[in-house]
Amino acid sequence: MQYNKTSIQKKRIQLHSKHKRMRSSFSLLAIRVFLLLVLVVVVAGGGFLYGSIQGILETVPVTSSLEPNYSATIIYDDSGEQVQVLSDYSSNRIIIESDDIPSNLKYAFIAIEDERFYEHNGVDLKGIIRAGITALFNGAATEGASTLTQQLIINITFDVGGETNFIAKVKRKIQEQYLAIEAEKQYSKEEILTNYLNTINLGKGTLGVEAAANYYFGKSASELTLSECAVLASITKNPSKLNPVDHPEENQARQVIILKKMYKLNYISSEEYNDALNDDVYSRISQNQTNQDQQAVYSYFTDALITQVVEDLEEQYGYTQTQAYELVYRGGLRINSTQSTELQNIADSVINDESNYPVDTEYSLEYDLTITHADGTSTSYTERDVRDYYREQTGNSDYNTIYSTKKKMKKAVRKFKKAMLDDTDSVESEEIRYALEPQLSYSLIDQSTGEVKVLVGGRGEKQDNLALNRATSLTRQPGSTFKILSTYAPALDTGGMTLATVFDDAPYEYEDGDEVTNSNPDEYHGLTTIRDAIIESNNIVAVKALTEITPQVGYDYLLKLGFTTLVSDRTTSSGTVETDVTQALCLGGITDGVTNLELTAAYAAIATKGR
Repeated sequence: MQYNKTSIQKKRIQLHSKHKRMRSSFSLLAIRVFLLLVLVVVVAGGGFLYGSIQGILETVPVTSSLEPNYSATIIYDDSGEQVQVLSDYSSNRIIIESDDIPSNLKYAFIAIEDERFYEHNGVDLKGIIRAGITALFNGAATEGASTLTQQLIINITFDVGGETNFIAKVKRKIQEQYLAIEAEKQYSKEEILTNYLNTINLGKGTLGVEAAANYYFGKSASELTLSECAVLASITKNPSKLNPVDHPEENQARQVIILKKMYKLNYISSEEYNDALNDDVYSRISQNQTNQDQQAVYSYFTDALITQVVEDLEEQYGYTQTQAYELVYRGGLRINSTQSTELQNIADSVINDESNYPVDTEYSLEYDLTITHADGTSTSYTERDVRDYYREQTGNSDYNTIYSTKKKMKKAVRKFKKAMLDDTDSVESEEIRYALEPQLSYSLIDQSTGEVKVLVGGRGEKQDNLALNRATSLTRQPGSTFKILSTYAPALDTGGMTLATVFDDAPYEYEDGDEVTNSNPDEYHGLTTIRDAIIESNNIVAVKALTEITPQVGYDYLLKLGFTTLVSDRTTSSGTVETDVTQALCLGGITDGVTNLELTAAYAAIATKGR
């Protein structure tokens, strides 16, 4: 362009022309309309976003507490020592207080999970930006940005993994961050950290650092070394693939990373760092697993204790059975039992010593088999079916499922299973167990207090929890032990007799005409005192004494001694009337029998002068 007078004048005319002014006005209007539309979109989008977030926050789950919902119940013996932990999949945790958690354990988790824990307000913006940049470069999210507070909120409130789409995940994330910020306003950092350490999944079914320390190292978290602290902190990223029992090498690789971060953040010194690296911690974990396996099945005493606590919760507090069991396994109870661990160990040792039994010990089959058929239906079998099968096959109506060797037992089971299976069938489940024969039960009570000190519900390895407890649940005929309880005790206490009272040991019949005999049916001793009758376990004197005080008095006395399995008047389906109020009561000839524990308790009452 030439900048002379003519050209400038020409340009001025162009700029002020009507056409130019109209085009400029239109352009300006277009710009204004565009900006207005942008503003409307922004406002509308912002309003929509605000409304969406408000809607999301209005549906935030209610979090009344950051404490774990469930925790394990612990049983202690009579000296205050822990003997058993009761839990299920949701409660295998033992709550530990902040003061009992080592600093190294806290720092190990902070170092690897949330190094700015003490700086942020529940949401770590730096961590979010870092994770976002890393995701852009890697093409996928490889780093987490959730703080310890957020992780605690997730564990307590959300069912993570149940989201069906991206929107659901975003919704949960917004709610999680909101609750984390709110939590930081209500709780101190130490409270949040302690609840987090009591909540997290640390593999092998353990929840929280105390249960994990017990499982992996056989001690409290308060006693953990630096290297052990780093082992536990290594598990959190993937509890199934980083637990030190199944994957020690993978766990150790992450443990080294944690120790380096702890050193970098000045939580530990170089000397502590090197000592921890050189600690052979994984061999200790391996050794401790043997003890864990031994404690997997509860003792007979624990079984009986659980049953009693559940019954008490139902009867005394109105719990349903389901509620009672949930409280026992999830309620974090502390139960002080009467068990003497020292005496229990002695009893278990003697009772399970094979040298104390005949050489021809046998094996009683306990069997469960479920077969699935081609049409989708299934059939279940037990040891009774095995018995019935062989009775039919052999024609031996006395065949039972007791074998001289385990080899013969397994051979019989294999043959039975083969006979039950068709070509199109498949085995859904099969479990073979056995009980040693002869069996026994044992109870020990401190008569001065009434406390049960020892229970043994059977001989041999206990294979199941809440299994048959022969000491508390199985009834047997008490035989001559009932002479004292049903006859002589009430005779001396209320019948006006003494140990010097005399009865004639001579031929005698029950009221129905059946003969009463002693152990030697052809031997009689004539006039015999109760004292001598007790010594000799004389049947005739016992029957005569009970007849004199009446069977009803003897029966009522047994009820006062605590027996619960006696029959007063029961009509069977065939119309027969059953009762234990008979002359045979004194010899233990009763309908259902009694349990070992109740029999022991009755004699304990005599030993403590009737209490």
